[in-house]
Amino acid sequence: MKRERMKQQKNKGAITVFLSIIFMALMLLTGLLADAARIATAERKVQSSLNTAVRSALAGYDEDLIGGYGIYGLDTQSGEPAVKSEVINYFNANIKERHQGLRFIDYDVKDGSIQVTGMGNLLNKEIYKRQIMEYMKYKAPLTITENVIDKFKKAKLGEKVDFSEKEKNAREAGRRVKESVSKLNRTVGKIASNLGKAAIKDFKDKVIKQVKDDPQGVLEEVKDLLDKSKDAKSSVNAIKGELDTYRNSKADADRIADNVGAVRTAGEFENSASDLDRLEKVLESNIEHLSQAYEELKEKKLQFDELKEELDSLKSQGASPASISAKQAEIDQKIGEMQTVISNLQAEEPGQISLGSGTGSDASEPHQEDKNDSKGFFKKLKIEFESKLMLKALKDEWLIPAEEFKNAEKTDAERFRNMDESMKELDRLSDEEVAEQQNKNILDFIKEFFNMLNDAAANAIENVYITEYVMDKYTFVTSQTERGHYFNKGEVEYILYGLDTEAKNVAAVMGQTWFLRFGIDTLDFFLTSKIPHPVARLVWALIEGATQSFIDMYDMYKGDEVYVCPSAKKFSIPVKVSYSDHLRIFLLLKSEDTKLNRMRQLMQINIMQKEKEVNKDFRLKNCNTLLQARVEVSINLWFLPLFQTDKFGLEQFKGGRYIIRKETTIGY
Repeated sequence: MKRERMKQQKNKGAITVFLSIIFMALMLLTGLLADAARIATAERKVQSSLNTAVRSALAGYDEDLIGGYGIYGLDTQSGEPAVKSEVINYFNANIKERHQGLRFIDYDVKDGSIQVTGMGNLLNKEIYKRQIMEYMKYKAPLTITENVIDKFKKAKLGEKVDFSEKEKNAREAGRRVKESVSKLNRTVGKIASNLGKAAIKDFKDKVIKQVKDDPQGVLEEVKDLLDKSKDAKSSVNAIKGELDTYRNSKADADRIADNVGAVRTAGEFENSASDLDRLEKVLESNIEHLSQAYEELKEKKLQFDELKEELDSLKSQGASPASISAKQAEIDQKIGEMQTVISNLQAEEPGQISLGSGTGSDASEPHQEDKNDSKGFFKKLKIEFESKLMLKALKDEWLIPAEEFKNAEKTDAERFRNMDESMKELDRLSDEEVAEQQNKNILDFIKEFFNMLNDAAANAIENVYITEYVMDKYTFVTSQTERGHYFNKGEVEYILYGLDTEAKNVAAVMGQTWFLRFGIDTLDFFLTSKIPHPVARLVWALIEGATQSFIDMYDMYKGDEVYVCPSAKKFSIPVKVSYSDHLRIFLLLKSEDTKLNRMRQLMQINIMQKEKEVNKDFRLKNCNTLLQARVEVSINLWFLPLFQTDKFGLEQFKGGRYIIRKETTIGY
């Protein structure tokens, strides 16, 4: 018993020791967990405070940019100290404990520990374009431009170009046939001047007399007729090939005409084929007879020359008169044989090739009357632009230098002819050569325009958004909206042409629009005309197209819509377009870089030159859409310093405090 009591006394207090050890370990573990929780909380709060501070600073966006263009931008260059100060103030306000008496975490933010950098400059094309996409997707304007594209497609430009090109090819082939036939007829005329029914007797008489004195000349004359006949026959074969080319081209044009409901132009050279066949037979017969006569004359000429040499030899040797007389008789006999060959020559008179088509080529249609003298109106309008309305010009110091754009500008080669140059040719359209050149210009332009329109329609979404953004935010000559911009009426026109004055840009776009109208109207008139003669039809269509295009421009300048093509009006097809529709199309065809760069030029100029307030210090290069901020904050630790964490070489632990480094990038 005694031993058991002594054993129990020895074990007293053992549990307390163990519990104390466990309690200390639990206390340290709890302290570690508490510091870990405080670190995690601080990390989240520092990040949240930094994000909130940056968002709050971004709220100081430029009001002119957002109000006038729907574009967010913050001046972080000239206004960098102010932006940084705002971020610091907002961060300090957010990081503070709500209850100063209870400091669960002690945050220490040193001076200079917050760095703020602007990023995403608006001169970067992709940044700027993304903002436009964000702005426009809520306005859903796609159907507007898509409808405009459909309107121009309903003009059936592709079919009209195909028909006009095939007709042009047929006319060119026909012109080559005419030139070759004219040349052949001249050659045939020269042949007929010797071998014609009325002329061949005189030719034979002349040559027969010539044989005695100049047999070589006779041989050359026959050879010349033979060569001309052979050349004429070669020309006949060549013309037959050209005539086949013409017929194939005409058949292609007629096939398209039938498909699109156009009136066929009249065919030409209906009698030419039979004339060529008849001429070929005559030439073959003449070549046969002339060749035979030439060979006989050539042989007899050689014999004549030998006899002549023998006679000369006898005379030089002093031969007897009888020998000389006998040799002279042989020579006279040979001359008689040559005269007989000429006398027996058979030849037919070659006939001329007919070019007549029998189509009534003088048929025509009346020209429409331009009651408003639209052509004169536009001449006056051009003077008005340059003298009174639009004198404002851009200064170089207002513009953004090309090197400042983050993406180099890819300028367009202007594809459109100058209005003045085209107008000068209108008074000479009755000249076939001028008409064909003008037609070529129209076909080249409309073909390129139509191909580009198809490409734009296939890749439309971003291009359409940019186009509608331009039409929504910038002025043009017929727009009714007053925006107080530097250019009152010519901003879209500047985006298209980029010239230094408002008047020049408006005049250039007016000319571009007129030439498009001229091309569409001319092709349409050519397609629907009932004039059979191809050249007369072309000239008529060009004159009508020019007149109608001036009428269209007159109406559109007044703000009215016009039919997309004359036949739409004729057949009561309600498809009309306005001046703004043409601008949309031209914008779609303009390169993206050119549009975006010129849009930003106007944006900077308009803000710098506001009517009520001149902000000459504004530069778009200073405006960014992203803010990047970095911060370094230290917090106090409760239990971790007991483990002397500074000695572990961990950069987060310093002086008994934990260092928090956070970074954020936030934009509009």
